[in-house]
Amino acid sequence: MAEVYRAKSRAEIGGFERIYAIKRILPELNENREFINSLINEAKITVTLSHSNIAQVYDLGKVDETYYVAMEYVHGVDLHTAISKVELNLGRFPSEHAIHIAMCMLAGLDVAHRKRDSMGNPLAIVHRDISPHNVLLSYSGEVKIIDFGIALAANKLGTTRRGVIKGKLLYMAPEQARADEIDHRVDLFAVAMTLYRMLTGVLPFDAQNQYDIYRNVVDCRVPNPKHYNPNIPDSLAEVLRIAMQKDPERRYQDAYEFRSQLERVILEILPGYGQDSFRAFIEEYFGNPPMPADPPTDMPTADLPVARQMELLAQKSLMPNTGKRSKPGEQTAAARPSAQLQAARRVVQPPVAVDPFEEKATMLQLDAPNHSDIEAARQQQANAHRVQKRGLHRPTEARAGAAQRRPNPQEPSRLLIDWLIPLVFGLAAAALMALITYLVVIV
Repeated sequence: MAEVYRAKSRAEIGGFERIYAIKRILPELNENREFINSLINEAKITVTLSHSNIAQVYDLGKVDETYYVAMEYVHGVDLHTAISKVELNLGRFPSEHAIHIAMCMLAGLDVAHRKRDSMGNPLAIVHRDISPHNVLLSYSGEVKIIDFGIALAANKLGTTRRGVIKGKLLYMAPEQARADEIDHRVDLFAVAMTLYRMLTGVLPFDAQNQYDIYRNVVDCRVPNPKHYNPNIPDSLAEVLRIAMQKDPERRYQDAYEFRSQLERVILEILPGYGQDSFRAFIEEYFGNPPMPADPPTDMPTADLPVARQMELLAQKSLMPNTGKRSKPGEQTAAARPSAQLQAARRVVQPPVAVDPFEEKATMLQLDAPNHSDIEAARQQQANAHRVQKRGLHRPTEARAGAAQRRPNPQEPSRLLIDWLIPLVFGLAAAALMALITYLVVIV
C-alpha cells in the first residue's frame, strides 16, 4: 500500500534535526479517488492523536500525483518480526513481556477510542487492522501502534464495494469478518488475538484454506490457551476467554477495562515487573543498533533521487491549518514550518523469519458476507474439489491446444511402416535384379 522512507528535516534557526518516516502511497492507489478522499478525511482526525503508544502522524501531503504521509520514525522492529526472532531463540514469547505489549497497545487504543471533536462529540475512531505487523517495538523499549489513518481509509475503500472484506482475517472479530456494523470492540478482540499468538505460538482460526479460516472466524471457537501453553496462569486464560467471546456484549467493553485486568494478572505473576524489565528484554534480544547512516549531503541532486523526492514532499502539504495546499517555498502549519529534508534513504527491512500462521493471513475478498455468502463459499469450495477430481486444471481450449502439441506415441511405428520397410524392399529388389542380369550375361 505504501513505500517507506526515512527522512531528516533541519530547521533554519538553530539547525536542530528531526527524523521522520515518510510513507509514499503506491501509484495505483493515488489514482483511486475513493481511497484518497478517505485518506484525507481520516488524516484530519488521526493527526490529532497524541499518545506515547501511538506513532504520531504529522502531515499528509502531495507532490505532483504522489501522496505521502509523514509520521513519527520508530527506530526498532515490528512485533511480527520480534515474535519470530524470540520464538526462534526461546521457543515461545515470555508471558510477562507479551502482557506488557498488550497493555501498551490497549493504552494507545483507549486514547483513540475516547477521542472527541471540539464540540465534545465522540469521533468513534476504530483502527480495524490491529495485528503484529502494525505494532512497532523501539530499541529503547517503546510500543507503538501505526497506520491508523491508512488502515481506516483502506477499510472504507473495501467496505463500500458490496461488503468486501479486506484485512488480516486471522486477527478479525467475527462481526468484522461478517461485515456487520462494528465499533471499537473489534480492536480489543484483535489485541486479544495478538496476545494469544504471543502466548501460545498459534492462531486458533488457522486452517488449510480461506473458506475454512472464514468459517472458523465466524464460529469463533477459541481453544483454551493452556492447551498450547500449560504455563499460562489460570487468571490470564480467563482474561483471554472473556476478551475473545463471539458476542461483543460479553467481552470487555473498552480498552481501559481490558488493560486493568491484564495489569492485575501481571502484578499477580510478577509484582516487580516494569518498563525497565521490558527495555532490558528488548536490548538482550535485539540490541540497540545505531540509526542507519545518512547518504552524503554533498552529492549532486541527480545522484539522490529519493532525497530530492523527499525534499519536494516537505514543500507541499495538504494539512495546514488554513485548509489550503501550500505552494513550494511557503511555510506549512505542520510541526516543521521551515523544514527542508537534507537527506533521506529508503528503509530496507531486515529479513524476517517466516511465520507459518502469518502466511495464510492474506488479503481476502468476500462479497456480501452473510449466511448466503457462506453457502456460496461452501458451493465454491465443492466446485473446486470437483474440478480437482476431474483433473480440469486448465480451460478446454488450452487442453485442446496442449493435446495438439503433445507427441503422438505411434509416430515411430508409422515411420517404420511408411518409409523404412518400402526402402528395404526396394533395395532387395534392386539387388535381385542385378543378380539375375549377371547370371543371364554369364550364361
